[in-house]
Amino acid sequence: MIRTILFATDFSELSRRAERHAVELARALRANLEIMHAIEPLAGFESGDEEMEAFTAELRARCEQRMTEVAERVAREQVRVSSYLTIGSPWSAIVERAEAIGADLIVLGSHGLARQGRVYLGTTSHRVLFHTAVPVLIVRDLEEEEQEPAPGQVAVEVIGPGGDEVQPDR
Repeated sequence: MIRTILFATDFSELSRRAERHAVELARALRANLEIMHAIEPLAGFESGDEEMEAFTAELRARCEQRMTEVAERVAREQVRVSSYLTIGSPWSAIVERAEAIGADLIVLGSHGLARQGRVYLGTTSHRVLFHTAVPVLIVRDLEEEEQEPAPGQVAVEVIGPGGDEVQPDR
């Protein structure tokens, strides 16, 4: 039974689509929905650098505001919602948070690509998928053009019930 859903957002339009799936599932299953965002740590940041600390504080404040907006939008859908903001590598933060809250499902978007019947997952979704025991629902962009995968993307063949390769819908 799914009682807790973790929805990871990067505040993109694709994340909004994934949010709608997470909300519908939470409402249908009467599950709790936790929204999370991980702020990627800044490379080369040294403690004591006042300018970088001010920038990080401003970034965190903006992310907190965005999280509040998402949580309020979800709450209007009659879904029990909480939020979590952290600084860290997004994929590892998602995996760690899912474990910490006992999530039964992780929902996130992927900026992956489709080509010749294969789906190429983005780096974050790929790493989450392969580093957690929690089931993962990946919502991908259906408007994407067929392109070559970028470095860090992985090909996933979609196999149907009869063992036949399934072509992505267009």
